Amino acid sequence: MFTITFRLKMDWWLPTLIFGVLGITAVMTLLDPEGGFWAFLVIIVLGLLSFWILFGSRYLVEESKLRIVFGPLRLTYPLEKLVLVRKGGLWAQVSSFREPRLRLAFSRDNIIIETRPTGWMRRVVISPRDRQEFLRVLKERAPQVRVEGF
Repeated sequence: MFTITFRLKMDWWLPTLIFGVLGITAVMTLLDPEGGFWAFLVIIVLGLLSFWILFGSRYLVEESKLRIVFGPLRLTYPLEKLVLVRKGGLWAQVSSFREPRLRLAFSRDNIIIETRPTGWMRRVVISPRDRQEFLRVLKERAPQVRVEGF
């Protein structure tokens, strides 16, 4: 089998908000006579990092693992350790002490993947653009996974 790559789904307001705030901050720093070179450099670095995360993220379903590339962050989940895939939503973006999760989604239209690599349950929230195809491929390569809420 081969690796299938899924781009992430992104709500329109998120890049607008991030780059709007960075742009306004950059303009304010440039207009301030005491703004300083280092403040502007930090804004440029944060802008490049934001661009990398927003447009360089993807989800890869390989033969035996799910790889999540989220800008500079790389995560790998063995497919045989996946337990449950369920529909997320707005509240999936919120974590709590009772149900902690890693949020790597830029859309309210997301899914929660639960895995048990050791004794503890781990959760990750992702938002593939083609959710139905992602679920089909995941179920094909990891038949033990329960799918709920779709």
